Amino acid sequence: MLFTGGLGMPLSMLENSPFPSFVGPAIILLVVIGGTQALATVLMVRSRPTFLLWSAVAGFAIIIWIMIEAAIIRGFGVLQALYFSTGIAQLALVLALLGIVAWLPRVQLAERLAPTTSRP
Repeated sequence: MLFTGGLGMPLSMLENSPFPSFVGPAIILLVVIGGTQALATVLMVRSRPTFLLWSAVAGFAIIIWIMIEAAIIRGFGVLQALYFSTGIAQLALVLALLGIVAWLPRVQLAERLAPTTSRP
């Protein structure tokens, strides 16, 4: 969106928004949405327990982004539904890993995140 002027979307889509161009939304998407997802991924790969917090933040961020976007453009399409569902799924997985939701499979995080040591 930064380099293509909105990926071919008409500027009229931003009429009900505080943005005069697609640059502002593109920066927010890159930093807030992409940044929290990237941080959560790096923390998960490095087996840091805080990845759950950042995964929840990233899931909430995409859900809020899609709701605001749908309100601004006054429409809801296939991509919005896909990304909204992805945010919901991400939050559901965080709840499953924390063992908060009874109907989701429980995972013992302490056992999964503990470093494996080999004994002779």
